[in-house]
Amino acid sequence: MPFKGANVILIHTPDSTGVALKKLARALIVAGIEPDKIEPEVGYLTTKGKPVGQLSPAVYEYKVISSPEAGGTMLAITGTYTVKMNLVNSMTNPMYWVKGNLLQAKQCFATIEPVALAYPGGRVGYTKKP
Repeated sequence: MPFKGANVILIHTPDSTGVALKKLARALIVAGIEPDKIEPEVGYLTTKGKPVGQLSPAVYEYKVISSPEAGGTMLAITGTYTVKMNLVNSMTNPMYWVKGNLLQAKQCFATIEPVALAYPGGRVGYTKKP
């Protein structure tokens, strides 16, 4: 269960980095989130912007960094949302978990969390990075 302020979703898997990134890319596609760049050699995946909402539309983007760990790989998922303020200005902020549902930060988090939870054979955790 995420905690207030959590802004990184962790997936611990016995898979290698390359396999883990490919499995996550497939899960993203199923969720309607299009991968942009996948670099298995350096352990990195980014997504294309996903437009969300109509009242205050935002674009969600996610980044995944993999790290080797004992017995497999850890995937760390972070995300940002960008809201257009007017024709010229926009605002980009990181996703994070809070109790309420009305914040874009929470919606961005809630959009990617089911993808992490659906990772086959993975164990999900949460952390907060500054």
